[in-house]
Amino acid sequence: MLFHNKIKTIDLLFKHCKPEFSSASFNEWLEGSTSVMEGLQKSVQFLRDHPLMPSDLRDYGILMDKESGELTEIQVS
Repeated sequence: MLFHNKIKTIDLLFKHCKPEFSSASFNEWLEGSTSVMEGLQKSVQFLRDHPLMPSDLRDYGILMDKESGELTEIQVS
């Protein structure tokens, strides 16, 4: 029962303390993104939504090929 109450408390924090947490729930945060692009989009959106981030800042994602090290700029809408 104590563990269940702790999870409920953590879920409450995830729900009400954005932008500090980028997921809707503790389980969603633990599961992570289903793809690299989804993770990149969530990360960029997290930065865009942060109240201390200037609104005129150019934001985009960068993917790195793990074999070649090549960087690719990704526009995230």
